[in-house]
Amino acid sequence: MFPKLVPAALLLACAAVYADQLGGPLLFDDQQALVDNASIRSLHLPEVLMPPRETPVAGRPLANLSFALNYASTRLSPTALHATNLLVHMLVVALAFVLLRALFEHGRVPRRVREHALGLASTTALLFAVHPLCVELVLYATQRTESLAALFYLTTFYVLTRAAIIGRVRGLHVVLALVAAWLGALSKEVFATAPLLALFYDRAFFGGSFARSLRARWPIFLALASSWIPLLFLQRTHPRPGSVRFLELDYLLAQSRILFDYLRVAAWPARPALDYGPLLPEATANLVPFVMAALLLVSVASVLAFAKPRLGFLGAAVLGILAPTSTLFSIHSEVGAERRMYLPLLVLLGYVVVGLEASLERVAQRWLRSAEAGRVLRTGCLLVAALTLGLSARAYAATFASAQSAWRAAVVARPRNPRAHYNLAETYRREGRLPAAIASFRAAIALDPGYANAYLNLGGVLLSQGQPLAALQASAHAARLAPLDAAAQRSYGLALAFAGHAAEASLQLTKASALAPRDPDTRSELAGALLIAGDLLAARAQLAWLAQHAPTHPRLAALQQRLQTVEETAVTTLDATPWPEAKLFQPSGPWLGADSAYSIDLGDRRVLWLFGDTFLDPRADGSRENGPNFFVRNTAALQTGSHDVNDANDTNDTNDATAYDPARAKLSYFWGPTVHGAPSSFFHDVDGHEHWLWPLHGARLPDGELLLFRLHLVAQAGGFGFAVRGSDAVAIDNASDSPATWQPRVIMPVPAVAGSSPVLGSSVLVHDNYLYAYAVDADPKRHAIYVARFPLAALHALRSGALDEPQWWCGSAGFVRASAATRPVALFDDGQIELSVSYVQRIHRFVEIQTRGGLLGDPNTAIVARFAVRPEGPWSPVVAFHRPREAARSDAASLLSYAAKAHPEQRGADLIVTYVVNDLRPHTPADALYYPQLLRVQVGDELRPASAAAR
Repeated sequence: MFPKLVPAALLLACAAVYADQLGGPLLFDDQQALVDNASIRSLHLPEVLMPPRETPVAGRPLANLSFALNYASTRLSPTALHATNLLVHMLVVALAFVLLRALFEHGRVPRRVREHALGLASTTALLFAVHPLCVELVLYATQRTESLAALFYLTTFYVLTRAAIIGRVRGLHVVLALVAAWLGALSKEVFATAPLLALFYDRAFFGGSFARSLRARWPIFLALASSWIPLLFLQRTHPRPGSVRFLELDYLLAQSRILFDYLRVAAWPARPALDYGPLLPEATANLVPFVMAALLLVSVASVLAFAKPRLGFLGAAVLGILAPTSTLFSIHSEVGAERRMYLPLLVLLGYVVVGLEASLERVAQRWLRSAEAGRVLRTGCLLVAALTLGLSARAYAATFASAQSAWRAAVVARPRNPRAHYNLAETYRREGRLPAAIASFRAAIALDPGYANAYLNLGGVLLSQGQPLAALQASAHAARLAPLDAAAQRSYGLALAFAGHAAEASLQLTKASALAPRDPDTRSELAGALLIAGDLLAARAQLAWLAQHAPTHPRLAALQQRLQTVEETAVTTLDATPWPEAKLFQPSGPWLGADSAYSIDLGDRRVLWLFGDTFLDPRADGSRENGPNFFVRNTAALQTGSHDVNDANDTNDTNDATAYDPARAKLSYFWGPTVHGAPSSFFHDVDGHEHWLWPLHGARLPDGELLLFRLHLVAQAGGFGFAVRGSDAVAIDNASDSPATWQPRVIMPVPAVAGSSPVLGSSVLVHDNYLYAYAVDADPKRHAIYVARFPLAALHALRSGALDEPQWWCGSAGFVRASAATRPVALFDDGQIELSVSYVQRIHRFVEIQTRGGLLGDPNTAIVARFAVRPEGPWSPVVAFHRPREAARSDAASLLSYAAKAHPEQRGADLIVTYVVNDLRPHTPADALYYPQLLRVQVGDELRPASAAAR
């Protein structure tokens, strides 16, 4: 009864190792063999027997059919695929037990082997069942090819063994051998060695010589040799012309080292390796010891194969099964693979078990002097070995739970395998762990400087990390290493586009499109690059191709919309230069500097300037650094006439040319009355020092009234020490008089819209019978920009102290009058509280100016612009056109740049722009800081689509 339970026990051992490990993902070659393999999507003949070339199933139609059966029942379920692989492994284990038992009981083996045939066969099969080298054939779906070939390999040997035992060849033996041989040949090319190895096997254990074996069982050998017919037929189709070559010296030399790696892992499977990587150049000197050792091993095995057939079969079997992949054929894509040791492992274990059993028996006889103690010793050694191997196999199987853990283990096992680092990087990339992905891609490149795919994907990750120059360098390497690879050329084109080289990007993507003319992704990227480069005609042709051949492409609609609006969002060059000669704001007298700096043309050659926080010194010391001085929340100034009234070239200080020229005009400053010996703000604080006002923008209306918007702030601990409470609007009836006489009237609080309170008045613009007021979201984390407009005809109500509610821009709904249900649509999300929108007649565009970033130690901080043909947009992406010169100061890391805005009424350039630089350190800013700095900006004539950098 016990022998009948052995197969069940073996299958139970397999289940114990793998039963809860089958849910891992598809990985590595599974992508080509299964996911991308259209031939397994149906069971139609002959398509299912014609797998695609250069894939792991090429030239292996039976394996491809088995995957098609899996797909028909469970699609690409990893659990089902791995469970099928486990079933095949169990059949191989069971067949190995049956074969070994028959061999040990009836073959030309020593008497003690025949006496212990059952135990030796079951021990060998058990150790084989739970050995870690078998894990890949279960949990790496594609490697079913190896276990199927092994199954039919052992089947032919079992048929041969049964014929030898009964002493004659029956017709059934020949039929079974023929079927098994052809099925093995259709599973994997390694079966080519089966006919010759079967002859060595028969001669060693049954026939005694080649001649007797052939005479006794020639029909079986003939049936086995017929397997070369399908093998030759399949190879004539060149299933893997790019990766498999015949007998190359560099590959053969590399195998000398790998052979000993195989033997080490078979004997001590501490760190099995999923992948040995491709064939890479290696110094010949490093291989000399391995070559010598391999030659010695082969020589000894050859001598023993003929002089000592039973012992020599070990070397013949191991080296013979490995020969196709280790000697005759060079597989450059995979220089080594431990799964190739699957069948050789069984042979090795058989010899090791027989040898150890004999050794333990002698130990028991000499030292224990008890047959019972000997059995206990042998059983104990068996259990320890099986348990050790089983636990190691489970630990290795656990690494297949995810692609990332599998490749981490592969990197540990073969740290000099660039492909392991590359595939680990790919798992990091898919999980969004981009710094780790970059490090692993670079490790792969360090090991293989010619690794085009590593450069390719490194470039993509660097691009997504906002490193366009580094991405450009990596992508250029990929394009150079793989000149005929469309993906590499396309990646280089994208990197050029994002680095701002639009013309070069268009040329590069055109090259990529020529390599893959029917690839819609490349076409779409080319269309995008052409739009950026301004070649709208060529872009339209690419989009027409996409609309015809890939109408559902995910980028098509967006690109068509971009083509439609590219003229609306066209940009031009802005050339900014500092204007230190214009000393309009430099500290002097009682006014010692301020921020904000909004300007409003009051007409009659007068300009109102509104400032935020201001330093004052009524004693006119002239320096902030020499106290005492005072700090108020806002001031105003009136710009008129020539700065130097004694200038002989400017005898009339009221003409337009001088009144609006910051280099020649003069300012008269205004603030509030003196209270308790200290000056106060121009717009009085609402509640002492806890609630105050900052002026925003405004406009002089056609009827002469001045409309101003103001920001309400309250003191708050942390940050900059304040928080926005809201905003209001005020009217000034006597704007033609001196600001000292103004009495602002509050005419409206800004109404809540869609659950928020936008700060209205960041910029104000009168255009086409409307007053447009731009608003910023009060949420400091977002700073979304909205716009509202007021019909000028309705603003007469200012005199009665009322103002109609604004009409908010609501996207496709247009401008909608404010109500509880109104939901304005943001023009863009990265605005600032202080900005400007002005119209430049020469380019027929509205230009929005603001600061991006803040800290001057950040290289991203700059003054930027957007363009639009309508006040509501659509607005172009930002174009950075100036980095404040204060960024060159040694203390730039402590300086904050903000409040950039244009002043269209000023003369001296196409646009005059101001910005402010403040010191974040807890002391009074130096005199060179904290007052509006002037820039002269020349606006280019040629409009062009937004650049890739701005996109």
